[in-house]
Amino acid sequence: MTPNEAKGTIIQSELDHNRELMTKVDNEFEVGQTVVYRLKQKQKQSGKESAKWGTLVYEVVGIDGYRIQIRSKNGHTLYKSPNDLKFVKLGITNAGEDGIFEAEAILKHKKIPNGKYQYLVKWRGYDKPSWEPQANLR
Repeated sequence: MTPNEAKGTIIQSELDHNRELMTKVDNEFEVGQTVVYRLKQKQKQSGKESAKWGTLVYEVVGIDGYRIQIRSKNGHTLYKSPNDLKFVKLGITNAGEDGIFEAEAILKHKKIPNGKYQYLVKWRGYDKPSWEPQANLR
């Protein structure tokens, strides 16, 4: 095999690999699935370099080659790479019609590593108390 033939085989194998990646998008995501996307990292971020994921849940509404079209409940549409998306399962909540629980008592509190507090709350109508962040108690 000549050097040019070897280069040709390498190029052909790379093209085949890229074609497989294009079809891989269709196999991983389906229209109607719920996902969150990876947030951009700041340039001079110190500490842990793990991925930070958004908190808004989006629904896959279209698949276009290497990009996936996602839309939030308020109609905001984005195009993201499949590598920047992660599946999420939506949980069913037992919240009332207005989505608000009534606290009967705050039993304890604790400081968590990020400097914020969590509270052990006894909910009216429920037997088991739960630890809640301060944001849930407003």
